[in-house]
Amino acid sequence: MFIEMDNMLINLDNITNIVKFDERFIRIYFFAGRDFIDIEEENERELNKTWEWLREICLGREVSKNGK
Repeated sequence: MFIEMDNMLINLDNITNIVKFDERFIRIYFFAGRDFIDIEEENERELNKTWEWLREICLGREVSKNGK
């Protein structure tokens, strides 16, 4: 499954971790080469909306993989 963020296509199957930090950034870690990307939001409200969106996508993906 792919999502588009900041003009990039991100393969959710390659994500190992997503972290919210510094009240402005979300960092997405990938399997390959220990790479990551940072997503910056100018205000905390937008950061929280993006965080919740990513959380719903990732948790929904886990539920569908486990068949629940």
